Amino acid sequence: MNINKVLLIGRVRREPTNKVTPGGTTVFIFYLTTTNDINGEREFHKVVALGALGESCVSSVHKGQLVYVEGRIKTSDWQDRDGDKRRSVEIIANTVKIFDLLKVEEIEEAEIEPFNPPRKK
Repeated sequence: MNINKVLLIGRVRREPTNKVTPGGTTVFIFYLTTTNDINGEREFHKVVALGALGESCVSSVHKGQLVYVEGRIKTSDWQDRDGDKRRSVEIIANTVKIFDLLKVEEIEEAEIEPFNPPRKK
């Protein structure tokens, strides 16, 4: 059995972008910053929400918000203009929730711990 599942809680790094494909599918892209609780190391994740999920994100996901993302990892190999091989990794979201607005019951249902960022001294 193989599993490709990602759960992230982080802040939206910059204002998201969206476009509509020629086939009419909304593609909503945002970048999420997460921090490792153990060593403080930051990671940056490209998150893509497609279709109806993407449409609902357009008006609700903005820079600086704390969000919960559930999805899968997608890796793509490609060549740049110079012919060099490149690899990109993105998270294809199937759930996006604005964590700042979640109710306690929803947090418990999602089986995630409430996030309390450390306060600056």
